[in-house]
Amino acid sequence: MTPPPTWLSWHAFHHGDHTRLITGAVDPLVASLQADGRIAQFFFIRYWEGGPHLRLRLLPTHAEYSTEVAARARSALERHLARFPSPPSAPAGQYAALAERYARLEGLADHDRRLRPPDVVEAVPYHPEYPVFGGRAATRAVERHFTDSSRLALSVLARRAPQHRSRLAALALASTLAAWQPDRRRLAHLLTRSRSFWEPAEGRGLRRESYQRQRAALRRLVSGCWPPTPGPPPQDPDPLAAAWSDSVHRLHAELTDLRRAGDFHPDLRAVATRFAADTGPTRDEQGLLVVLLRCVHLLCNRLGLGVDQETQLRYLVCAACADIEAVPEQETP
Repeated sequence: MTPPPTWLSWHAFHHGDHTRLITGAVDPLVASLQADGRIAQFFFIRYWEGGPHLRLRLLPTHAEYSTEVAARARSALERHLARFPSPPSAPAGQYAALAERYARLEGLADHDRRLRPPDVVEAVPYHPEYPVFGGRAATRAVERHFTDSSRLALSVLARRAPQHRSRLAALALASTLAAWQPDRRRLAHLLTRSRSFWEPAEGRGLRRESYQRQRAALRRLVSGCWPPTPGPPPQDPDPLAAAWSDSVHRLHAELTDLRRAGDFHPDLRAVATRFAADTGPTRDEQGLLVVLLRCVHLLCNRLGLGVDQETQLRYLVCAACADIEAVPEQETP
């Protein structure tokens, strides 16, 4: 019997423009492999451990294609890195300080302190994060969503201005919160009680001023993520935002089914978030939320949004959702 295909994984270390690496190498590679029927799923993330690099994961449609897929992927990545070599690297000490910061943000007890040379492609085994995502079946569902997320990111990075990345990320968070909590009033209550997570004390005054300037537009933006009456999620006129909403609602439904079957057990300690802690949701609800929020975070990563940008977007969206009590019913589409 032919063994099932397994994920292939590469880390492309590069100190230059990762968006150019994604649009110039990953996008055409994936399009070519899919057109030839060689891969069933794919996803990528930007990462820092060992030096800035792109992590690319490909799942062949059949095990016998693995050697071909591996060769084509390595060739595409190495050709791009040879054509666009990294600029001079930052000192190793600067990397060490940055790595310590990111490790703290992710709640990592330890991390790889070796700084890799730039413009090197490493084949690295892919280790699914089963504890984070709640088990094998849940991780498979999340990986299917990662393919949707990566495809959306490729579309945005290739064709849209930077401001569209922020808008898609904001809509992604709002529609994810809508999938998790269809009752807008209850969500507003939960967000209000967990405000310390999404509204950091540092820069609070400036953030609140920023929200007030955009309040009406932000409330309109987030309110469109809930249907005016109970039913399926509304369709955003932006096809990319609509595609995200469809994908995250589908993932929520799959994880909910697994939870009901007793096959969804995310380790909440493995996720660096305190969102909604001690505010009323059940442990099951919190498990769903931390997995869904992780998916939003990884979309922001794929879009190239930095930590500070993501923090600001999270604040603006959560503030608008918490402000829902102030939205007259007639403002709801």
